[in-house]
Amino acid sequence: MLTTYPALRNLIDQAFFATNRRRQQLAVLAVLVVGVFAIALFIGIVGPLLALIAALAIIAGTLILLDTHWGFVALAAVVYGLPFASLPFSIGFKPTFLDAALGALFFVWLLKLVIGAEREFILSPLGLLVGLFMLMAIFSFAYGLTHSAANSFFIRRFAEILLGIALFFVAINTVRTEAELKWVVRWLTLAG
Repeated sequence: MLTTYPALRNLIDQAFFATNRRRQQLAVLAVLVVGVFAIALFIGIVGPLLALIAALAIIAGTLILLDTHWGFVALAAVVYGLPFASLPFSIGFKPTFLDAALGALFFVWLLKLVIGAEREFILSPLGLLVGLFMLMAIFSFAYGLTHSAANSFFIRRFAEILLGIALFFVAINTVRTEAELKWVVRWLTLAG
């Protein structure tokens, strides 16, 4: 495997980054033909509706990973369009599209915070009170478990509540300027 890697790397470099214009055009054409055949095969296997949904999901996922503002757009689209629709699989519970949108928004924001793309964590004057409220909710939930056993439904609902409250921190850390606020409000208005 290690001996074929440099040869493959050489082939890719010669095909796509060569000075020969004809070779570059043939390489791009070959990639396009293979891509078209892969898409046609996917449409043939899963059907056109599921293929369209998969394409839209890939585009939306890419946009959300590129910019957290698109996460707000996806969240608004789910809230206004399919707030109670669930995904077609179970992971101990059936996650909803709202869970997926909130989770994606938090994942991208935390990832940017961890890798340093977001330079600082901004706390507003209300941040301490919101954090204390979340802490109080966690202790109340834990204390309530002494009186009644929890099931996956209640745990999921409690996690959704905590994510909804913590959305405050995502909003104040990602929507910082007036232009960003106008952009997010415009999309929220269009979604509603």
